[in-house]
Amino acid sequence: MSVSSTARFYAEALERLCPPDDVVEAKLSRHDILFVLVDDRGPGTPVPVAGAGYTIREGILADVGTLTAPDHRMRGLGSYVTSIAVEDAMAAGLIPQSRIQSNNLGATRTAAGAGFIPAGLCTSVSLPA
Repeated sequence: MSVSSTARFYAEALERLCPPDDVVEAKLSRHDILFVLVDDRGPGTPVPVAGAGYTIREGILADVGTLTAPDHRMRGLGSYVTSIAVEDAMAAGLIPQSRIQSNNLGATRTAAGAGFIPAGLCTSVSLPA
């Protein structure tokens, strides 16, 4: 499966609208499968408002990430598009997971709105080469 150039275009446009820390955590445009909600009500180019995607890990896990434009947060759009990505992953026989930094309340609420429940902690350590 491949991501359409249109989905990638809107994912990258959405990342330009968001704070760098959110972009790094969500990794939206790096995901293998992408879903992006766009506002096309006005004249001109549609504007991305929220996106979710996943990357397949170990052939069984769908590592899900979500990003919502700051002006469109707290409206349920992130949870909505995340639910679409989760449904797609499950239809493909994958187990969805969402790895979120423990201090990211917005991402935690978005994941909960899409049906995720906390299942544990993950600690990462980076060692110099």
